[in-house]
Amino acid sequence: MQDYRIILREDVFDEDYIPPVIFARDKEIEELRLCLLPAAKGRKPFHAWLFGPPGTGKTTVARYMLEKLYEESNVMGVYIDCRQARTFYTLLEKILEGLRRFGLFALPKTLERNLYIKLETLRKCSQSCKRPLIIVLDEIDQLTERERNNMLYNLSTMERLGLICIAGSRYPLVLLDDRVNSRLNPTRIEFKPYTVKNLTEILRARASLALAPGTYDEITLEKIAEMAEGDARVAFQILRMAANLAEEENARAISIQHIQKSYRSATELKMDYELKQLSPHHRLLYEIIKGSPKITSSNLWRRYVEGCKAMDNEPHSERSFNAYLHDLIRAGLIIRKRLNIRGKVFAYSIKE
Repeated sequence: MQDYRIILREDVFDEDYIPPVIFARDKEIEELRLCLLPAAKGRKPFHAWLFGPPGTGKTTVARYMLEKLYEESNVMGVYIDCRQARTFYTLLEKILEGLRRFGLFALPKTLERNLYIKLETLRKCSQSCKRPLIIVLDEIDQLTERERNNMLYNLSTMERLGLICIAGSRYPLVLLDDRVNSRLNPTRIEFKPYTVKNLTEILRARASLALAPGTYDEITLEKIAEMAEGDARVAFQILRMAANLAEEENARAISIQHIQKSYRSATELKMDYELKQLSPHHRLLYEIIKGSPKITSSNLWRRYVEGCKAMDNEPHSERSFNAYLHDLIRAGLIIRKRLNIRGKVFAYSIKE
């Protein structure tokens, strides 16, 4: 029996894949291009804050612009995932590692454990190098307030260095110290969820690169786009899983049944992904709400403070507490309902 091959390039579905053309993000790309335009002329660029729900193209657009700037103007760019660099020391280490590929300097091994030396090395590099440097700080909202303030204050003061910060919302900006916010003063660029039409167009482009001709159709792509609810990552996972299922069954093409089977797995993967992105404070709140459905705002705050103390962590401010709840709601992990009682009282539950 003949084996039918559907997937030709699985790497096209990977999160770090940068497509040759970015669809449905012309406005956001232009806003970011204007921020980075001074770098193409050898000057310090404007800082940018990219925010929006998961799967809306923030990281893809930022990395795409880094590649374009390097190709067209020789501007250096370093991408950092803050989930792997949760302290200023680790962040500096990652930045210096990224700069080594440009052949600018070699950091002596004897000094590698010294935070001050790392910071001064980067500062001297930004002062002496004739080429501007763009640093992308992805998932910056996963850092503690202290680390975020420390990083942004020091980096924003360096010559010819521009920052692209990526977060789920604008809330981390509100939580910054005034002195940091005034120095950073980023351009805010919002990424809204994709429409079904947007996602269908994006899926069509990815499928043309990843899948064998004739193994999918427009109806298949539109159905996936509807299921994904504006999240491109979920859409890619559904298509990838459906293609794998079709191959396993030795089908000639992806069917609606393959898509429906893949939908549940993709949404579970999304939930797992969202939970992994959370800081310890987010996760604590999520677990409290999970164990106490319909818990009220005041009781949730009390349980949060108790939970922090039990883990020997310092509770963050009520402003941060409210920001964490907003992040959980935005990510679709919890829901909030206003109670029909006197005063502004809310109840929180896990989203099923």
